[in-house]
Parts: sequence; structure tokens; C-alpha cells
Amino acid sequence: MAVAVLERESSYRHPEFISGSNKMLNQVQHDNKELTFLERNLQEEIDHLRNNWQKEKLPKNWVDLPGVGFMLGYQMGFLDSPKLKDLSLERKKELWISLTEYSLRSWIGEYLVQDPVLPGLLRFRFENGRYILKDPLHGAGFNLAETLSKKERNGVVYDTYVNKIAPFFKIGRLAVVNSTHGDGLPDEDGVMIKYPESRLTVLKMQENGEDIPTYTICNDFDYQEHGELMTRLYTLSGQKDPHLTKDSSPEDFMANPALFDGSTVTQIEDIVEIMAKIRAKKNTRRIYRDKTIDDVLAAAKDWNKLWDYDDATKTFINQWVDYSRSLKDWSYKNVKEALAATILRLSRYVLRKEEEKKIRTLYPELPQNVIPFDPRLMDGYSFGGALRNVAKIPGCAGGGTKDKRSFAYQFNRAFKTILGGDDDGEWFECVCGWKADGPIGDGACQKCGLTKKKAEEEGMPVCK
Repeated sequence: MAVAVLERESSYRHPEFISGSNKMLNQVQHDNKELTFLERNLQEEIDHLRNNWQKEKLPKNWVDLPGVGFMLGYQMGFLDSPKLKDLSLERKKELWISLTEYSLRSWIGEYLVQDPVLPGLLRFRFENGRYILKDPLHGAGFNLAETLSKKERNGVVYDTYVNKIAPFFKIGRLAVVNSTHGDGLPDEDGVMIKYPESRLTVLKMQENGEDIPTYTICNDFDYQEHGELMTRLYTLSGQKDPHLTKDSSPEDFMANPALFDGSTVTQIEDIVEIMAKIRAKKNTRRIYRDKTIDDVLAAAKDWNKLWDYDDATKTFINQWVDYSRSLKDWSYKNVKEALAATILRLSRYVLRKEEEKKIRTLYPELPQNVIPFDPRLMDGYSFGGALRNVAKIPGCAGGGTKDKRSFAYQFNRAFKTILGGDDDGEWFECVCGWKADGPIGDGACQKCGLTKKKAEEEGMPVCK
């Protein structure tokens, strides 16, 4: 297989084709085998990372994925939840694997690929004399009300979904919820987290009267555009217009979803076309980072394809699922290592594929059997380089734990809400092996006395 090496200073211009005879290019070709044929299985990859973390330019505590924002502590803590105490270990394992697989797939789309449309699924049920929404993927079948924080946007998010959306739905009906950028919810220290970008979620009841697939459109509309969008939607839905403007608050937008009975607006494309007309006033079809209205329309055509990743990505995930199910020593260390190794594999592979897509967009004449390669990005071809590049990704999930709008952050907050416990507390995992079974605040390890603050200062693993 040939390698296209991009050597000029102007990014991705004038690729030069060379034979791949030198050591560096042979290594690139060798690495590409793993991308195509998955040369190492997951156990071999774990062993490789254990023994070669320095060679891979990883920190010693690579298993904690510093800077990625994927909080493994909460994921692992789910297995010890008091709400699951009556379940068998096998059932707990299967539930955890299912939840974490969903987390991985969502993380790829939102964080690594930065898809403009994010999928979700709610399920409609009539229980105990009232209509409720269940969260079969994110919440593993729990009621949606159990997965939502009553603190987010001063309780308006909870109220909108539980008391407005759920009672409204019937077959064919559609709802639009606008979560604008701005203050979201308080973090563990009481500091308000600001959502850096907006999410417009479209929900439509299917003909079976139960499934409600959701499409969340990421966008960078300003508040004036949001106000115009909602006014147009209220006009079509026949609702009273609350006259949302550039001076309205995030709570105002969240508290006033647009509700359609199926007689005017019937599909997500109708919503996107209205967004396109608003963006046309700025002479652009761009809607989210480098994504356009056309990208959103293409992504929204088939909900099932929103997670239709390539074979290698699916294989990485499937290997993790199979490995976790067959793991005989279900210890905290082994399970965590397997998940961390999988996230590193996905990070390195997906980022490289996304880089390749950019190059091929600029150079469509590149043959498919040629690997586009830029030696200036050599650091990104190691696991450590991939880890650093992931931590630099801007936006909702970017910058690791610095930005708590990330899917991983919200996913694990939902874990806490579902499973009980102090919603504002923090969980502590010490380097000596002891881990708290609940929030410790400013406390210390009960085994060696290490404080959470000291661990953070020294870059030791602390799960928040």
C-alpha cells in the first residue's frame, strides 16, 4: 500500500507520493494494518499498554484517561449501586455493559466525530394512572424522570420533559425542545456550568405508539436567531407565542417547547428547513462548527444510521463487549483497563480517520489504496498523542473535564441520579487501591490518608 506524505508548510497541499521504503513509512504502513485488520485483540492491546505506556507516550496513570472527560469512576461505581443489590452479578454486568456501550457510541459521535445530529430514544408508557417517558438506552429502562437532574436550569428541564412533553404525546405528534447556550446546572462546587453551544431536540412518536426517536441538532444560533426560530414554530403549531427574544433566558426557551399535532410539521426536515431560512439571513448554510444545513439534512435521513460507524470502529466496540462478557476475573482493575484501552483505541483510530477524511476532501484524486500521512502530525499516531489530541477537542465535550456539558459528564450525573446518593458529592479513588463507596467531600483515603486535594495537585487519579 502506498503512502501519501504531506510535507509542505501549507496544510494538506501538494502531497508527494513516495514509496514507503524508509523506517517511518514502514511503521505507518504497519500501524495501518491494525486499523484495517485489527492485528491485536483487546487482551493483547491491554498487555501492550501495560508494558509499553512510556513508548506510547502515555502517562503512567493512562488507565484513568486524564483529560478525556470520560469518567470511569462513575461507570464502575454503577455495579455497586444499592438499587441493584438484588440483581445477580451476571445481570448487573449485562446492564452495565449495555449502558457503557451506549456511552461509547454516543461519545464517538458527539466528541470524536462531532456529528451535527445526535440520536436518542425515549419510550412512551402509561403506568400508575399517568403517561411517562422511559429512557431505554441512556437510562437502561429507568423512567426519564429518574435520570434528569432537578437542578438543571433551575428545574425547568425536568418540568418540561416530565410535565409537558410526556402528557402531550400521541401517535404522529412531534415536539421541539430548545436548549440554548448559557447557564446549565451547578457543578459539584456550586459553580454554574455554562453550556457553550445550543441543542435543538426534535422528538416524534412512531406509529407503534411507544417509540420516540430523538434527533438533537447541535447549532451555534445566537439568541435572536433562537427567538425567531421559536416564533416560527409557535405559528405553525398554533401555540400562543411567549415572544422569546435575544434577552430571554435559557430557562425561558427550555420552558416553552413547540408542540405539533401532526397537521403542519411532521418531520425533522421541516424544522431544519426553517433553521436554513434563518441562517440564510447571514448568507450562510453553516450551522455548527464546519457543519452545514446539508450535513444536518443528510444525517437526519435515517435515525438508525446515525450510529452506523465503519467496520473497524464497530469491531473495537464489539471486542470490548465480548471481552467484558467473557471476563472471568471481574475485578475493578481488569474491567477498568479494558474500557480505558478501548477508549484509547477508538480515540486513535477515529481521529486518524477524521484527519484522512479532511485530506481526501481536499484531494479527491487520492486513490483509496493510498494512506494520507502528514509527518507533522506524527505525535497523533501514538496512543499518547491520541490522548492529547482528544483533550484538545473544543466544544461541548472538549477539553476533558474542563467542560461539563460533555456527554460523559451528563451520562454519569444520570448514573448518580438513577442510583441514589448525593448529587453534589464527589467520588474518590486512591492510588493505593482504596475507593470510596460514596461522596467524601474534602475527606481522605481511609487506607493511606491521601486527601483528594493532594491527589489532584499531584495528578493522581481522582474520579469526579
